[in-house]
Amino acid sequence: MRTIVYILTFVSLCSCLASCHRQRPQLPSNKRSEDTTAVAMINARRQLVEATDREITQFMTTQDSTFVLNDLGFWYQITSRSSLPRFLNNESVELSLREYDLQGRLLSDIHTTIVIGKRQETLVVDEALLLMRHGEKARIIAPWYLAYDQAGNDIIPPYTNLIIDIQTHE
Repeated sequence: MRTIVYILTFVSLCSCLASCHRQRPQLPSNKRSEDTTAVAMINARRQLVEATDREITQFMTTQDSTFVLNDLGFWYQITSRSSLPRFLNNESVELSLREYDLQGRLLSDIHTTIVIGKRQETLVVDEALLLMRHGEKARIIAPWYLAYDQAGNDIIPPYTNLIIDIQTHE
């Protein structure tokens, strides 16, 4: 009888110890786990951008020293100055654009009218126009990520760094 009591006590003690194991807390529903694929893609894009910046910096050593690096990351040079007023955001402007790759091959020649800031052209063209005055001409050296990005378009291949000649018409 005594053995049975010891066995039952032993079994109940073991079952109590086994059930005392704490359950792991659940992650809160508003806390997300890290998406490693997204992080890898962001890092890959960052490396591409850094390589592009090095390539353009190297290219700029062969160019005229009057180019200025904009805060956004493109180089520009006003090639024909004007004393007319500067362009403003939401202003309509008639312009001619000639886009070349860094080897000097003409990719597109466009004559159009756009509204500045409406992204009817690339981001770099919108930003460059805000630096210009009516009637001026400028040359822009634009990295792909400020021009047509990784998608390109029907004419401009993906990841193409551009030389853009802009001429505004009065």
